[in-house]
Amino acid sequence: MFKARADHQVRYIDSPTLAYTMLRYRQTHDLYHTLFSLPPTLVHELSLKVVELSNMSLPVAGLSSTFGPLRMTSSRRALWRQDWVPWALRTGAQGRSLVGVYWEKRWEQGLGELRRELGVQRNDEFGVESRWRGYRELREMERNLRRKGEWVDEPEKW
Repeated sequence: MFKARADHQVRYIDSPTLAYTMLRYRQTHDLYHTLFSLPPTLVHELSLKVVELSNMSLPVAGLSSTFGPLRMTSSRRALWRQDWVPWALRTGAQGRSLVGVYWEKRWEQGLGELRRELGVQRNDEFGVESRWRGYRELREMERNLRRKGEWVDEPEKW
């Protein structure tokens, strides 16, 4: 399980503009998990790194998505490459830049509307949900909230 860090200080970057971009990336990374319905597991964190690489071209995302998968077994890595990498590359490339979103002005906006506006979507490829337990559990929780009327959002394809 990943733990949130209170310290988002940026070090080793001399340019104030680049330092602010990196700070903003660190501050908003967890919002990307919510946007894509990705739990904080290794597989989904690496998938998000591929989205970030494709969307923002951040070198740190490239390093993480290249070397991070080595922590998985070869069979799990192959399944990850099949189920998550194509979706992440496509979603990151086709969507609006996430680093430039003014998230503080979006708290009241529904996720479905926000996803449409940003041109992104969750991974709804056939069979993905059934093969990845953490993702399946999170999506089921979303569906249960919708059934109870507690998920206030515009309808999306479920």
